[in-house]
Amino acid sequence: MSVEAKLGDFITLQRGKTYKSKLLNSPGPYLLGLASIARNGGFRTDNLKTYGGDSPEALLLRPGDLFVSLKDVTQSADLLGAIARVPESIPLGRLTQDTVKLQFLEGAPDPSYIYWLLQTPQYRAYCRNHATGTTNLGLSREDFLAFPVPEINRTRELIFTSLDNIERKIEHNRRTAQKLEELAHAIFRAWFIDFEPVKAKAAGAQSFPSMPQSVFDALPTSFTDTELGPVPEGWEVKPLSEVVDLTMGQSPSSEFYNKEGEGLPFHQGVSNYGFRFPKHRVYCTVEGRLAEVGDILLSVRAPVGRINVADRRLVLGRGLAGLRSKKDHQSFLLQQLRYVFEEEDSIGDGTIYKAVTKKFLSNMPLLVPADSIEQAFEDLVSFFDQQIAAFEGEITKLSEMRDYLLPELLSGEVRVAVDDAASEAQE
Repeated sequence: MSVEAKLGDFITLQRGKTYKSKLLNSPGPYLLGLASIARNGGFRTDNLKTYGGDSPEALLLRPGDLFVSLKDVTQSADLLGAIARVPESIPLGRLTQDTVKLQFLEGAPDPSYIYWLLQTPQYRAYCRNHATGTTNLGLSREDFLAFPVPEINRTRELIFTSLDNIERKIEHNRRTAQKLEELAHAIFRAWFIDFEPVKAKAAGAQSFPSMPQSVFDALPTSFTDTELGPVPEGWEVKPLSEVVDLTMGQSPSSEFYNKEGEGLPFHQGVSNYGFRFPKHRVYCTVEGRLAEVGDILLSVRAPVGRINVADRRLVLGRGLAGLRSKKDHQSFLLQQLRYVFEEEDSIGDGTIYKAVTKKFLSNMPLLVPADSIEQAFEDLVSFFDQQIAAFEGEITKLSEMRDYLLPELLSGEVRVAVDDAASEAQE
């Protein structure tokens, strides 16, 4: 393999086709279009839809297959040429008109090498430099296939093997954190939405799984009507302002923003990247309205109801609110708000872009259960939240390690820490 080899020497491209929107979410393969590719590369799972229409074999993808976007609808070109690898959790996918599948020819290098090569900053810069169009950007097949592929040497092999191990560890952490989140939400729904323990006690049960006996013994066996519907006798419904400290964001002048990490992280809205904590991209050198570590971040402009958690002190922009339980029951409040805003943009005013005001949020009714059961939930689920935070912290460190190694894949000159990175990611 020559150092002057190009992508086109090793792969061909299978272009995707359009689909019928009326068949979305019908049983079938997952649609793998622009929404399934992360910025600058990687797979996204947060907005996947299945498709029940025609899906010829040529358009299907399976775990391990690579696909690329040769289009981008943004001016940042973050998706132009971006690559994704189908994870094990997606048994079958289908290309759309915006994506192409990489088909490897005989004698091609390891697909993992190509996958990581197409996430290097050098490749991302190449895509931006070869972009065509003004509104909808494009990368021609010819330019894509002309990208140079250096020969694999021992160092490059160590680097992309380490990167594979890092990605597996990141994905494992994400899956585990997601399971903990789902478990916390299931317990919340059982206790505070479906009132299963109260109903069980009313039916004659002597205990309830995962609930302390003393808490179960104190539960009522009847319900009372409220504006939220029937709730257990003795529980209350109060406006949010009585149970939550609310801080509405207010953006400082743009002259105080920067992207170099100086000052405090600034957020205009809640990022949809990452599982639990926001991804910090912009910083502010003037302290405006602040959220503290552990505060719940709520987007108050479209999409209203997107929720995240502050992992550090940060500046709240106009599109964001910070919420803190007056009882310091942040785990309970987080799950309660996730239920209230289960569907984004389901609450708020506006025909095109929805928004909610401080008055609206302050008056929003919240269920206030008996102190004993709320404390029991907090004691149980706060442990889950601590574990999620630990997983997310490790993901951040692993991502930094990945970002360190990626630029060196093309140079192939790294001699230090590659073996350490591989072994640490495997632990």
